[in-house]
Amino acid sequence: MNMMKIGIVMLFLAFLAMPFATAQNYAIDMVEVDGVVATPNTPTVEGNTVFIERGETAAIEVWFHGNGTAEVDDARIKAWIGGYEHGDIEYKTDIFTIEPNVSYRKVLRLDIPEDIEIKDSHLLHVEIFDGSDEFEQEYNLGIREKRHSLDVRDVLFSPGSLEIDAGKMIFATVRLEN
Repeated sequence: MNMMKIGIVMLFLAFLAMPFATAQNYAIDMVEVDGVVATPNTPTVEGNTVFIERGETAAIEVWFHGNGTAEVDDARIKAWIGGYEHGDIEYKTDIFTIEPNVSYRKVLRLDIPEDIEIKDSHLLHVEIFDGSDEFEQEYNLGIREKRHSLDVRDVLFSPGSLEIDAGKMIFATVRLEN
């Protein structure tokens, strides 16, 4: 009876380990957003939040390595933020090769639009993929507004014509947004 219980437990453990037996061809070691290390979200632990400013270009540095025994010839890395009203904000690398047991670093640049919603709960998705496999991690990303910046929204001239005679005055009304 005990041998049967042990056999069932061993079979169950082998069944649980089966998905992990087919290891990925690559894995992400670390991600930095504008020089700040981002920790990934997992099913049990939420990662830290990294803040970036809208209107800037965020540098996403991805450190990763090759697993397994075969090299991957058609790999790419993609970083993207979903939930933006005009489509995803994304950057994808060109195709490259990943060799087993070799570490790599790629830098991706995301142009953060001026009109993206300011909040603490955007998700940054970083994925490595090829024609047959993929590995993705999510990171918490907060969007902040630049402080003390001015945007010129409109310029009105009086008189309305931009051609004036020498010695005459022209008045400008400038509409700014802080």
